[in-house]
Amino acid sequence: MKGGDTMATCIVLAQYTQKGIENIKQSPARLDAAKKAFQAMGAELKEFYLVSTTWSLLPKHRIMKQYLS
Repeated sequence: MKGGDTMATCIVLAQYTQKGIENIKQSPARLDAAKKAFQAMGAELKEFYLVSTTWSLLPKHRIMKQYLS
């Protein structure tokens, strides 16, 4: 990117804790809060998937290069 910041795309595997499962109905609001937190750090939560495997969550986000070092 000419004149812009270099961005990396990362995929993170995560699991719900027992407390997270107990409060699953709060997940949409927590996802919105996570998106805002990423934006505050100069990152973007691009996509978010719930999957039926060992891993419960699959967020895909872009992080500015200064957060990778």
